[in-house]
Amino acid sequence: MEDQKNQKPARIPPPAQRKDGIQRYPAGYLLARVGSQIGHGFPAHGFVPAQKVFEDACLKLGVLYAGQGETVQAEEILRRALAMDPHSESICLELLRLLMAQGMRSKALCLYNRFQKNFEQELGIKIDGRLTEAVHPQSAG
Repeated sequence: MEDQKNQKPARIPPPAQRKDGIQRYPAGYLLARVGSQIGHGFPAHGFVPAQKVFEDACLKLGVLYAGQGETVQAEEILRRALAMDPHSESICLELLRLLMAQGMRSKALCLYNRFQKNFEQELGIKIDGRLTEAVHPQSAG
């Protein structure tokens, strides 16, 4: 096990540059990049795990849906992202804002209380004050 930690990742060839300026990746390039970071700590080589990329995409998509008035899709995608990372304050904040904007205060309070309880019990830290302000706007002064 110790040998794996001290072992340097294999050198990965850079992508070839095409004449039109688009980079062309050799077969297995991305798999090799992902594989090279396994067991070498995080973040290795500046790469972000696929789950984090997915969560960020869900967050952005949820905000876009909400901005376009497609609240059902926004809520669904934000809930899916929160299920993947139940300690994501940014995802929870956007979901709380969405629920409050729709007048679903009781649903927002239920989510807030559950999130706060789980966050503080499991991690032992206080949640971001913006979450409290989202469900209790009068306390924001």
